Amino acid sequence: MPYNDDHYFKEVDGDYASEAEAQRAVENGHLEVLSNGHLYDRQTGEEYWPDGTKI
Repeated sequence: MPYNDDHYFKEVDGDYASEAEAQRAVENGHLEVLSNGHLYDRQTGEEYWPDGTKI
């Protein structure tokens, strides 16, 4: 199981439960903000919109 799935509140479909939860992951260094504003999970290679929904 990926680290973020076990440490942050996420929906069944993999989206973060809230924008605040995605931002908490950014603040903790578990998501990276890309130059286009998307959020990137280095462990899984998945990208998210700034509100925490998968792209």
